[in-house]
Amino acid sequence: MKTVIVLSCLIMTLTGPATTARCQDTTALRLVQKIAERVILDTRFSFRLIPQQEELGMQVLDTRFLSPRPGEQIYARRYMEALTDTVVDIGIGGAGPLTIWINGRMIWRSDQTATQRPVEFAYNKFRFDQSFRASLHKGVNEWIVQLTAGNTQPVVFLRAQTQSGDQDSSIRINSTHASGQWMYAGPFPASTDPVSTHATSTEPTSADAPPPFNDPTRYFTWAASPQRLLPGLEIAPDAAYRRESFADWLYPNGILLWTFLRLSDATGEDQYHRFVRKYADFVQQYRPYFKTQYDSLNAFRGSFHRMFRRSMLDDAGAPTFPLLELYTREKDTTLLSIVGPMMDYVCHGQVRLPDSTFCRPEPESFTVWADDLFMSIPFLLMAARTPDHTNAVDDAARQAVNFQKYLQDPHTGLYHHGWYSRTREQSPVCWGRANGWIAWAIAELLDTLSPRHPLYKTVLRNFRRHMSALADCQAPDGLWRQVLDDPSSYEETSCTAMFSLAMARGARRHWLDRSYKGRALKAWQAVARRITPDGVVQGICRGTDMGADASYYRNRPTYDNDPRGLGAVVAAGIEIARSR
Repeated sequence: MKTVIVLSCLIMTLTGPATTARCQDTTALRLVQKIAERVILDTRFSFRLIPQQEELGMQVLDTRFLSPRPGEQIYARRYMEALTDTVVDIGIGGAGPLTIWINGRMIWRSDQTATQRPVEFAYNKFRFDQSFRASLHKGVNEWIVQLTAGNTQPVVFLRAQTQSGDQDSSIRINSTHASGQWMYAGPFPASTDPVSTHATSTEPTSADAPPPFNDPTRYFTWAASPQRLLPGLEIAPDAAYRRESFADWLYPNGILLWTFLRLSDATGEDQYHRFVRKYADFVQQYRPYFKTQYDSLNAFRGSFHRMFRRSMLDDAGAPTFPLLELYTREKDTTLLSIVGPMMDYVCHGQVRLPDSTFCRPEPESFTVWADDLFMSIPFLLMAARTPDHTNAVDDAARQAVNFQKYLQDPHTGLYHHGWYSRTREQSPVCWGRANGWIAWAIAELLDTLSPRHPLYKTVLRNFRRHMSALADCQAPDGLWRQVLDDPSSYEETSCTAMFSLAMARGARRHWLDRSYKGRALKAWQAVARRITPDGVVQGICRGTDMGADASYYRNRPTYDNDPRGLGAVVAAGIEIARSR
């Protein structure tokens, strides 16, 4: 069917511009409707129970199953393997008093009484209020933790990590010399002597051996904590994309569903709006449970965890797009419990440079990412429709100008993926989708920004320069490459869709001359060839960190129907359909 549609369109092109316009209207919308229908078919708003696992090297010593009373003591033991003689930094948080021994030597004691939960401040990076250094010998090391229960939850957090907050990979958590998990004994009376009641040998003992604790009235043995089963979002076994659920709180899902609302507007068909409404209702229904799961069960990678982590625009900006759009359109105040905190975070809580530019704490502190311009600008434009955030349009325009200052290459006009505050240098590569996020964000901004705004002319001038630079990089078949100025890198779908959208809208809105319409249509036709008859989009680069060189980007795999590009393809099809 796709081949027939594309060929008929090419034939119609020969019959005149009016026929071509009608063809691209119907064909582009028909193709993106197929994409939307496939996503709807592949999405399940249901759960399956999965065992809770250790995540990210985080050691969660949750002793609540032993029900200790205040003053009683609990012991925990585990063996960990060091790859070499080493010194590691251990982040620690927990209800005290706490004492920790490694290989029979006491290395930490604290009398704090409140549980200090670690904070994930960037992807896989955690911040602890306290830490200590521990010397480990090569091979197996015995850890014993003694906790005296108080009036707060008896939970301890430990993590071997680097100074930047990443997991330290120099030790293996699950040692083959023992059961591979924390074993617990207790609770013991408050009078138990922690020094004389644990083994001081540095050699590991069998996890099945009785602990060196006893009481005249009770016998204690080691016990594992009960295995929790947590609800994970179900993914259809025949889904085209199975790495994540379309129902999860993710930035690509938020962008995709936001474009569904526009697709409903463009086609007059309500099924896409109903699907977004179903998603919003699903999020509202289960949000209280997943918040408890994240906060109390310490499911750092459980369903919806990004909603509660809320430490970057990936968590709070783009994922909220469809709900914020519904709120501003329909005045559904029930959505305020979700969109309200997100607006406060994006407008007031997100990390910024001194000049207010959005930035991230990864791969190092105060790094500007091109991606974040799109994670923020549409959000700010929607937030500006609400009474308490009317100045958000000014913030969006300022972000656009600042991102250009930090990221645009002065020689080529392309945008680098990032900028580092420490070195005050741009990252070395002009990644395709990074430029796509910039192009799409500015197209959204120019659609809203008044020509009388003091930054309008600057934003428009920068947009035109960027489009000109991109035009020079377009391949003969209409596509753009993963690394824009590297002819050896592969041609990539998502960035091509974004550039097609920006150029088509620029030509339609007279920000660009009409030659860009031809480029946009050629790009769309190339994207259309990558859409299968059953609505699966091929050739989308997977999620990508800040790379140190072009080879990192060239080697990134692509996935069919990866949502990181689906929203762009849907939006591009809608824009092409509007072009005449």
